[in-house]
Amino acid sequence: MNIEDYISSGVIEAYVMGLATEEEAQILECVQKNNASVKQAVLDAQETLGRLHQAQAVAPPAHLKTSIWAKIQKEENLTSHEEDTQSKNEVIDFQPKSEKNEVLDFHPTYIKSKTKEPVFYWAAAASVLLVISLGYFLLNQQKMTNELATLKSKQETSEKNYATLNEKWLLSTNPGIKTVALAGVEKHSDSRALIYLNSTTKKTYLSLENLPKAPTGYQYQLWGLVDGTPVNAGVFTQSDDKKVQEMLAVVNAQAYAITLEKEGGSSVPTLENMYVMGSI
Repeated sequence: MNIEDYISSGVIEAYVMGLATEEEAQILECVQKNNASVKQAVLDAQETLGRLHQAQAVAPPAHLKTSIWAKIQKEENLTSHEEDTQSKNEVIDFQPKSEKNEVLDFHPTYIKSKTKEPVFYWAAAASVLLVISLGYFLLNQQKMTNELATLKSKQETSEKNYATLNEKWLLSTNPGIKTVALAGVEKHSDSRALIYLNSTTKKTYLSLENLPKAPTGYQYQLWGLVDGTPVNAGVFTQSDDKKVQEMLAVVNAQAYAITLEKEGGSSVPTLENMYVMGSI
């Protein structure tokens, strides 16, 4: 996976929201140290999270401040006399210092109260961001799944094409095999086919080089011409998996031709449906 795919995979959003696994977080932290693009993407995600929190913030009810302050005062009345005499306007220092005047680095602790007022606006913002991030992640996941399926399909097609080319290469380079080219006739002048004749095994192979896919209910049929008489050499079953097929051998054939016949073949060729022909 390249850097662009890694950035768009959704792992950065999950990391910023604290949803990434420990392994994902460790990998990301390592990658961003060595890649400026990934580091910037993390910063952008953090900024987006902050803006979303602000955009989704809901102002608390006007009476909430008064209510909280009243409850704080009530609790203070139960404490020592010294705490009771403190001014309402006293500034509370949330950043304590050690005896050696060292500033302790930790996040401020908010005033604890026995009340359970729901801070629902933060939850709402987090929920919205979670939905957006998960949706973005799922979309990217689906996109990658589709891309992988496309690549797999292309790979399978390439493998089939290679297998066909390799098979034809072995046939055409075999010194014991004769290759006969069949050229298109009249209205099918662009059609092409190849016949491979093995003089040792007497086997015959046919490859349709440039013939249109046979219509439903029809098949191409090969004919060997012996002294001008057509002899059936079998029908060709077109398949994406098999481009070269073994046909019936015709002894002493001087030429070959291919016609389009009804599925299953014919006892005699339909001359008006002849596509290619070639002499040995």
